[in-house]
Amino acid sequence: MQKSSILTLTRTAAMAIAASRFIDNDGNHAADGEKPLGVSAYGAANGVDLAVDVLGTTILETGGAIGSFGPIKPAADGSGKGIAQGGAGPIAAYALQPATGAGEFIEVLLVP
Repeated sequence: MQKSSILTLTRTAAMAIAASRFIDNDGNHAADGEKPLGVSAYGAANGVDLAVDVLGTTILETGGAIGSFGPIKPAADGSGKGIAQGGAGPIAAYALQPATGAGEFIEVLLVP
């Protein structure tokens, strides 16, 4: 699997951050209804700096099934996993490949 990040920013983790999850501007996992800054490039402990992919493509962990080229938003549980947008909430990315369920890692195109 590949990714082509065009812009990566540094944020300080405000909590323990898992790799490949939506991150908000404050360094937390993003939640439903929130427009994320981007996706964590790797995991980080609370208070540690981490890279957040903001533009381009990246690898995202899914929280459920997502169709190919389907719009994605952060999961409601605050885990930062990506779920199908389903017509409600801001679009954070588009799936460049499908996912059949939770816990898969797919390449996504980030939406600024």
